[in-house]
Amino acid sequence: MRDRISGRQLTALGFVALLSPLVRRFPQQLADRVGRTGWLAVPLAAAPLLLWLAGYRCLLRRGGGDWYALLQRCLGPFFGRLAAALSALWMVFYAGFLLRALAVRQMSTVYPDAGPGVFVLGMALAAAVAACGSLKAIARSAMVLRPLLVTVMLLVLALTLGNVDLGLLLPVTGRDLLPNGLAALRLSNSFAAVFLLAFLLGRTDGPPARRQLLGWGGALLGMGAAATVCCLGMFGPELTAQTGYPFFLLARDVTVLGSVERVEPLVVAASLFSDFILVSALLWMASRLALRLLGRAEAPAKRPALLCAALAAATAFLFPGALEDWRFWSEDLIPVLSAAFTAGVPGIALAVGKLRGRL
Repeated sequence: MRDRISGRQLTALGFVALLSPLVRRFPQQLADRVGRTGWLAVPLAAAPLLLWLAGYRCLLRRGGGDWYALLQRCLGPFFGRLAAALSALWMVFYAGFLLRALAVRQMSTVYPDAGPGVFVLGMALAAAVAACGSLKAIARSAMVLRPLLVTVMLLVLALTLGNVDLGLLLPVTGRDLLPNGLAALRLSNSFAAVFLLAFLLGRTDGPPARRQLLGWGGALLGMGAAATVCCLGMFGPELTAQTGYPFFLLARDVTVLGSVERVEPLVVAASLFSDFILVSALLWMASRLALRLLGRAEAPAKRPALLCAALAAATAFLFPGALEDWRFWSEDLIPVLSAAFTAGVPGIALAVGKLRGRL
């Protein structure tokens, strides 16, 4: 098995996959649920994230690192294969959800007169090409894109931070901690999808180092908190809550050397890279899981990858077109289902494995 990546590259995959969704989702939803002190919820989200991460590391350390083999070991041949099959189906479904989400985002920000088809099919084709190739290529792309995304995000934050009105963020009282804690727990669902990358641990030379995970995880939460502060401090909680993508609105008109520059298209384009990495990784994992389930792990993966991409694109068109219905799916239902799946499968595997004496 030559197509292997390092723990450092796996960390980059997770960071790139999470950065753009976190910056997009947190400001609007925290403003809607908490108000002016919503920026407090971002650092509080570190607690459930660390618990989630500790659980996965414990389970994988006991199971030797190969997630597919671990499911077989804990749940037995039949139920282990069933869990792996359900995981592959969920990856395809979630990839379809991401394709539709990027189409909605593009139509809401830059191309209001366009339809979803061109965005869904274009990204599905690009991700299919990546999924047909090697995991190393996807991981190296994440390594290259990580500094680019960080630079774009920090540039926007730096150019807007000076215009933040602290009166829209303060004061903070003890009564604000409970609602922010509950909001942090709910928005930690945003991290759920990246834990599907645990299926790649059987393809790594070793698990990511704890220092790397904590360092890049802290940077991720820090940028999410800064984006929330800038949005709330610039627009106030009411306008931030009413805006679909306040961070993109933040980037619409920024002042550079005394002149107003429109950098929103640059930020929207940069966010596409995050979607590309995660969709490509999901299709790559789903197609390789399908081959392992068929007992053909070393067979060429081109046809399964193309089939997974086609199914994901078809799934993208099944979501409702009405904006209110889409918000229910994207903000309430899918994140909860994603969290339930990524927490439920390892939780059941750990419990059953303990009862059967396999761990």
